[in-house]
Amino acid sequence: MSGSTVSPERIRSAEPEWSLDVPIAPEAVVQRIARAINLPKKRLLGLLKTEREYVGVVGGQDFEIWERQGRAVHAVGRVRAVRGGSRLEARFVVTPRTRLLLMLFFPLYVLAAFGIAAQGVHGISLTSLGAAIVGALVLASIFALAARTQRGQLRQFLEKMFVEERGL
Repeated sequence: MSGSTVSPERIRSAEPEWSLDVPIAPEAVVQRIARAINLPKKRLLGLLKTEREYVGVVGGQDFEIWERQGRAVHAVGRVRAVRGGSRLEARFVVTPRTRLLLMLFFPLYVLAAFGIAAQGVHGISLTSLGAAIVGALVLASIFALAARTQRGQLRQFLEKMFVEERGL
């Protein structure tokens, strides 16, 4: 899968987090996914995004999808033939790029927080140390909530593509 950020071997060997059975042929499922992604940007007055835009790569029976401006979490999966149709299987993964940025960002935050705390009259106090730790926990919570939200949005996007076949 050209353009993918995650190793296909890593995904195939892992248990899927999400799956969906649909009563249509695997080739039709792959075509529907390919038609639903990489659409032209829809903007109001050329500036404001009016709806979520999904981009990705489809190759053979494998796919990788992410939201255009929410690149941290990707849905990486494949379509398999099963009796009576197809099964979509996907894992929601944090990309290596995002992991690298987080591994760089948090130590920088810690250094900055302790540098600011150490500039006080009495050096590093228990209060400033506590504030730095609370700040790190708040940042980690924000990142975790954003990743959870992106996973939910990707799951919803995949499910919405096959609403008619599922009779919902």
